[in-house]
Amino acid sequence: MYYPWDFMKERRGMVERVPLQVYIEQSTARRLRHEAGRRRISQSELVRQFIARGLEEAPSGPGDSLDRIIGMAESHVGDVAARHDDYLADSYRDLQR
Repeated sequence: MYYPWDFMKERRGMVERVPLQVYIEQSTARRLRHEAGRRRISQSELVRQFIARGLEEAPSGPGDSLDRIIGMAESHVGDVAARHDDYLADSYRDLQR
């Protein structure tokens, strides 16, 4: 169902928000209140910003966290990309000895 005020939200560029209730420790609540006051924004806005930033920085898929380590190390072996399974198997066999 479409309500007339939905059109006004779209026109004003307002974002529809969904309520979310969370329980936090008292010490976290004090820090949140202090930081929101320092930034002169509401606690809710600060929480929204933290959530958005956390989701942007979080890996989006199961392989993303591993993708960050590709190319971090150097190897004297030139065919690691082609024979990585062989090298892993050799390393595993060495550990079993």
